[in-house]
This record gives sequence, C-alpha cells and structure tokens, in this order.
Amino acid sequence: MQITILGIIWLFFIICFFLANDFKSMLFLLFFSMIFQSTNILIYKGSLGIGPPIITSFSFIIFCVVTRRVKYFISPKNYTSIILLLFILYIFFSSLIRGFDYIQGVYLNFVALLIYSCTFFILDNNPIYINSINKNKIINFICFFSIIIGTIQLLIKAKILPDMSLFQALIYNDTINPNVIYNTKDVVQMYSTFMEPSYYGAFLVGLFYYYLSEWNGNKNIIYLVLIFISIIFTKSTTAYLGLFITFIFFIFSNSQKKSLRIILPLIIFFSLFLSIFYSKLLDQVIFNKFSSSSAKVRSNWNKSAFYAFKDNILFGTGFKNYRASSLLFSIIANLGLMGILMYLSLIYSIIKTKTKSVKKYNYVVKSKMMLFGVVISQFIACPDLDFCVFWFAMYSLALFQSKNRI
Repeated sequence: MQITILGIIWLFFIICFFLANDFKSMLFLLFFSMIFQSTNILIYKGSLGIGPPIITSFSFIIFCVVTRRVKYFISPKNYTSIILLLFILYIFFSSLIRGFDYIQGVYLNFVALLIYSCTFFILDNNPIYINSINKNKIINFICFFSIIIGTIQLLIKAKILPDMSLFQALIYNDTINPNVIYNTKDVVQMYSTFMEPSYYGAFLVGLFYYYLSEWNGNKNIIYLVLIFISIIFTKSTTAYLGLFITFIFFIFSNSQKKSLRIILPLIIFFSLFLSIFYSKLLDQVIFNKFSSSSAKVRSNWNKSAFYAFKDNILFGTGFKNYRASSLLFSIIANLGLMGILMYLSLIYSIIKTKTKSVKKYNYVVKSKMMLFGVVISQFIACPDLDFCVFWFAMYSLALFQSKNRI
C-alpha cells in the first residue's frame, strides 16, 4: 500500500478533525472531496487507486457513528432512502448470482456505491445543525475553487503557464488511469479536477441550475457568468447539450421570472458571440460532432449495450458488465428493466419530496435542479452510477432537506 503526497495531507486533516470532534470541517471536507476525480490518496499493489471521494465518505460515516450523530440510518418515512437501499440491494444480488469471480471484478465500484449511499443515508435521515447559509457557502467555495483550478489547468495546456510538478502531484496524480487526460493528452479544454471535460461539464451544468433556481441579485450573476464561461471552455458536447436540455425543463418548471430575465439575454449574447467568433468550435462540438470518430465509438458502445439489454431484458447482464456512453444505456444493459425502473423511481421520489420548512425550501429546490442537471448530463455521456458528481448533488440535497420532509 502506497500513500501519495495528497494522501498524507488529506489524512492529516481527517485525523485532526476527528480528534477535535469538528463536524463542520468534516462536512466541508466531505463535499470538497467529491470533485477530486483525477487523484488518489492510496495506491494498492501499484495498480488500484483509491481517491478522496471514497476515503472521505467512509471517514465521514465512521466519524458520525463514533461521535453518535447517527440517530436513524433510514427513517421509515423516508421513501427516497428506502428506494435507494432497495436499488443497492438489487445491484448486489444481481451481481451475486453471477458468481464470486464476477464480483471480484466489480467489487471496488460496488463498495464505492455502497459507501456513497450510506453517507447519503446519514445526511438524509439525521438533523444537520448548521444553518442553510453556511451550507450554501460550502457549495460556493467549491464552485469557485473548481473554476480557479480549471483556469490554471487550461492555461498550462495552452502553454501560457509552465507545467508544474506539484500541481500534477496534488490534482492529477492518478497516472494509472488512461482516462485522466491531463496526463495523456495536450487538449486545450477546461476540465479542472476531473478526468475529462464531459465530467466537469456535468458538474458545471448542475451548478449552473443550482444558482439559477433562486435569484439572489448580483452575486448570482457572478457565479452564473463564471460557470457559463467555464462551460464554453470545456468544449464538451455533454456540457452544451446538458445545459440546453435542462434549460427546456427549467423554463416549464420555473416560476421565478427574475431568473429567466437574466438567463435568456445571457444565453442569447454568448450564442451570438460563439457563432460570430468561434463558429469552428460550434461545428466541432455540436454540428459536426455526430459524424466524428468519438461519436461513432460512443454510438457503438450504446448499440452494444442495447443489444445486451434485448438479450437480458428483465435483470440485465450484471453491474458494470457492459460499457456504454449514456447512463440510460448503461443501466438497461447492466441492470435490465428492473434496474432502470428502480433508478427512475429514485429520481421521481427525489423530485416529489416536499419540505416542511419554507426557509429551506429554496435551497432544496436549488439542490434538486443541480441533481436534475447532472442526471441529464449523465444520460448524454456520463454512464457511471458511482459518478462522484451525482453523489455530490445527492449529498447537497440531503444536507438541505434533512429532517424537513412533510
């Protein structure tokens, strides 16, 4: 077992927060960890990396249990948590019937999914004694931090800033995974702390609608503009389509006209700006994307996944057994009709959940819109159920709506 430079720093903070019984700092570290997709804390046998999201979520569970902050693991009235538990159990047993050898191949992904789910259960079923404004500050900091790191990363890849070994050691130390494109490609696209632009794009789309869902004056304009510009620099079809499709749903579901009055001119302005000065970018990312080699490869993945679903309609082929580009195709191929129905039931239960507290209502709506934007992006090109951005949004939702249901 090898520990990285970031791992030493990260585990030091976890131990300090444990000894100080500092719940607020542990909560912040939990959310902060979920954006570090390209770096590891521990490396096992030189080929298996374990990153901050898994380590910190597991540490948070232990911390809450040891400090007796867990009153309920799952409340009998919490339908979202109950459906999620049934979904996890379904994934486990559908993998179990395929034999021990099969489980060995997917155990780390399943363990990650289980740890994230247990963390969600704790956040969603127990009171969090931190006011909503301070909770919101956590999201604000992480948003701003990711954009700063993304800007530095973009400038390095554009050869404007020199490559920094410490920067790579802290943010992109996962040299095992070929999907960490900071270490494998010199593409001038923004992806911040994530493996590739589509993953960062999903995160940005979720954040965009988090801030758009509640109008808060000039402060919201700053965040929205920064996020929108970052989305442009991802040059990601996933981000562009995710932003547009979620906007269509947002228009029909939104009752706050102030939000629409700012976003419509913003989108029109940047659309005109891109069409005039960056027409080649639009051709590359949108208009000619479906004829590109990347699109053809992704299309073939989805076709193979769909054929696998047709042969195993009810229960699928097993968790992580088939690769797809879209989360939808990934679920139907691997978990079958039962799996997709349970997943959609989970999302529906989240959308329909109401809260008692009027003061917290807006924060819950913001978190739901964040989650919805992430899910739309996943349906386009982020196919993993253990995707850290999805669980970041789930944690946010649980944090704001905890113990405030009707």
